[in-house]
Formats: sequence, structure tokens, C-alpha cells
Amino acid sequence: MHAVYINQFRALIRLWHGEYKGINSGTGTYVIPGMIWKVIGIETRQAVKTIPAAFVQSIPNIDTDFNSFTAEDNAFWLTWLAPYLLSGHLAE
Repeated sequence: MHAVYINQFRALIRLWHGEYKGINSGTGTYVIPGMIWKVIGIETRQAVKTIPAAFVQSIPNIDTDFNSFTAEDNAFWLTWLAPYLLSGHLAE
């Protein structure tokens, strides 16, 4: 399970940044602009302030501290925060 949340999560975030193995978005619309990532990073830090510590520890800013994410942070962010934080930023 950890390999999925460490390797695949990082690949997915890099893809959304447009930095995955030199692949550009082509005709796709899945790259999220840098300014939006700044907002998502701030919202990530703010979101975990209201969640009880029994569910999640403090999560780093995904924009500036992405390399500090643990497998647990990746799993929580992708499962619980991403649907809300990415809403409206990715094409259907």
C-alpha cells in the first residue's frame, strides 16, 4: 500500500504540475497552473486545522513542501482533501 501512495501519488501530482517525465499536456487539460497550486497548498494547510488529530497529523503545504509528504499524508490528501481542493480545477 505504501508504494502506491508514495510512488503513484507523486507521479500523479507531477503529472498535474506538467512535470511528469518530460511529457507535456498535449491537447489535454489536466495541468493545473502554478497559481492554483499555491491556493491549493494554502487550503491544504488550513483544512487540517479543523480535523481532529486522531484522523490526521499536520500535513505540509503540497505546493512548497511536497517532498515532505509521508505515505499517510499522501493517502489522506488524495482520499479526503483532493476531491474538495481540486474541484473545478480539473476537466470532467
